[in-house]
Amino acid sequence: MVLIFISIGLFAQVSVEYNGSVLCVLSEPDTNQSKDCVYEDSITKFKFYPEEYFVGVEVTNNMNERIYIEWENARLNGGKVVFDDDSRLLMNEKKEDEVVISNEKSVKRSITSSKKILSNTMLPLYYKKDMKKDWKKTGEGYSTTSIIIPIKYGNKIIDYKFKLKFYYNGKK
Repeated sequence: MVLIFISIGLFAQVSVEYNGSVLCVLSEPDTNQSKDCVYEDSITKFKFYPEEYFVGVEVTNNMNERIYIEWENARLNGGKVVFDDDSRLLMNEKKEDEVVISNEKSVKRSITSSKKILSNTMLPLYYKKDMKKDWKKTGEGYSTTSIIIPIKYGNKIIDYKFKLKFYYNGKK
């Protein structure tokens, strides 16, 4: 079996307002799409739902064959992916590939980074208070989150690389 690895990583500006005070911008890859925090190609469609502690990810299959999400090899801010329904005792267990059936079927997961989970607490993906303070001082306050999601189909694996920026937009 031969596996082909393809890496995607460019620049774009696609935005969605979250929670009335934080703006989410999908800054990588470059899509020239106007949809809110969405990346789409002929294989998959990704939609992101940013939250303070997790990022919701919806993966849709655009092909006529099954695709597999390799959660074990996925990364968020350099750490292994942890699901919102993982327990602290099992969060480091091997994650199985998740199948997405063909013809526009999708799966949704809320994920965070294993680096954000400490022994007795969980750290947010961004600190709204710090972004607000920076915004007041400089007129710009933001935090960045990087996500890598490997998708396998046939004998190919594509590492989809995304960068989300959370901007404080000056509202309460």
